[in-house]
Amino acid sequence: MYICSRTPGYFTVRTKTIRQDNRWDAGMMRAVLGILLIVASAGVVSAETLTLFTTNSSDGYIGMVGTNLTFTDIRNGDGTNRDIQNPFSTVRLVQDNETDRYGENWRPAFIFNGSAIPDDALIQDASLGIHINFIYDDLGEQAFGNYSLVKFNIDGPINADDYDNFDWVRLADDRNTALITTGHYTNWSLNSAGLSNISKIGDFGFGFKGYYDMENAPPSWVNGSDKMWIGFGFSAADSVMYPPFIEITYTLPDSAPPAGITGLGDVATCNSITWTWTNPADADFSHTYILQENVFDINATGTTTLRLWKNLAESTTYTFSSKTVDMNGNMNATWVNQSATTGACGISSKIGVVRNGNTWLLDASGNGMNGAGDLSYVFGKAGDVYVTGDWNTDGKTEIGVVRNGNTWLLDASGNGAYGAGDLSYVFGKAGDKYVTGKW
Repeated sequence: MYICSRTPGYFTVRTKTIRQDNRWDAGMMRAVLGILLIVASAGVVSAETLTLFTTNSSDGYIGMVGTNLTFTDIRNGDGTNRDIQNPFSTVRLVQDNETDRYGENWRPAFIFNGSAIPDDALIQDASLGIHINFIYDDLGEQAFGNYSLVKFNIDGPINADDYDNFDWVRLADDRNTALITTGHYTNWSLNSAGLSNISKIGDFGFGFKGYYDMENAPPSWVNGSDKMWIGFGFSAADSVMYPPFIEITYTLPDSAPPAGITGLGDVATCNSITWTWTNPADADFSHTYILQENVFDINATGTTTLRLWKNLAESTTYTFSSKTVDMNGNMNATWVNQSATTGACGISSKIGVVRNGNTWLLDASGNGMNGAGDLSYVFGKAGDVYVTGDWNTDGKTEIGVVRNGNTWLLDASGNGAYGAGDLSYVFGKAGDKYVTGKW
C-alpha cells in the first residue's frame, strides 16, 4: 500500500513493503510509479521512498547447460546459447546422471532503471524484493542453503554471454531457502556495496548465486535419476502481478535558507558603533554574513549576536548589512540593513587642582566642589610641570607631568598612577613652554 501526503512547502512520501497477499496488474504498477515520480520531482523532499520495478524486456536467467559436466566446468564456463525470459526466473543447480556431474547451472539477472532518482539524492537504504514461487528440493537437506545477492554487470540485452557477468561480492546478507515461505515476497536489505550499485542516471543490475556458486562448494552427489535440482524460482516482470522491485529511501540536501536576523539595534559613540541582533531559530543556521558600507566585514558565528566597529570617523553615518547562511551554504536572499551615525568627539572640560606638588583633585562630578564622585590621584612630584590630554583616544582627559624640562610621563592607562600601559617621551628642553592638543 502506498501513502502520499503533502504539507506546505514540501512533500513527504512513505511507502510500505508490498504485502504478501497484494496483487498488482501492469496498469496499477505504472500508475503508482508515475505518482511516485511526480512526487519525487516536486519541491524539497525529506526521507523520500521510491519503488522501482523491472520491465519485461530486462528480466532473464542465464545458464551453463551441458551433459555430465564437472562442477568446475559448469561453474566457470562461458555460458551456453540459452537465455530465457519468462514469467519466472530461477537460480538453480541441476545434477546429471553420472556421479559428481552436473547438467545445468542458472544465474538470474534483473535490471532496474534509476533515472527517476534525483541527481542530488543521498541514498540511505534500499531493499530488493522478489516473489518466490517454488523451491527446488530434490537433493534433500542439501537443497536448503544460502543464496547471495550480487551485482550483474550490464553489457546490453541479456544473453548467454552474460553468464560470467555476475560479481562475487555480496550486496546483502544471504537468505536461506529453509527459512523462505513460497508464495510471498522475500526481501534482501542492501549493504553499503549494494547501495553503491544503484545508479541515479540509468540502468543497474542485480543477480543471484547459490552457496555452491559463491563458495565453490558443490553439494554431495545423490544417487537417483538425472535432473535432480536445488535452488528456487521467482516471478519475473512478465508475471505481471508479482514483479521484482527495489524500494529506495533517500534524502535531499536542504535548499531552504534560514530566516534573517531580527531586532537589529545599535549604540553609537563618537568613534564606534556596537551592533546587536537576535539570530534565527533555524536548526541548521550557520553564520551571519556582514558588510560595512557594502564591503565585507565578517562572517559572525551562529552564536554571535554583537559586532563592534571601532576607530570610526566622528559625526559620520555607517550602514550595517547582513544575510544569514545555513550549514548547506544556502543564503537568505533578503538583506537586513540599518544605518547609525557616530557623535562628535568634543570634550566638555571640568576643573581640578594639583596640591602639594603631586596630589590631583579633579571635579569629575562637574558640580564645582570636591566630594562624592570626584577623583583623587597621587601622580608626579614637586618641580614637575602638570599637563593633561586624551593620551589613549578614549574621548576622556588623562593626567601627566613634564619632569626635568623634557621628560613627559603620561597616564595613558587612566588609573592615576604611572606604570604598565603608560607613556614616556623625551621632548623639549629647559625653558620651553609645554602645550598639548589634538594636532
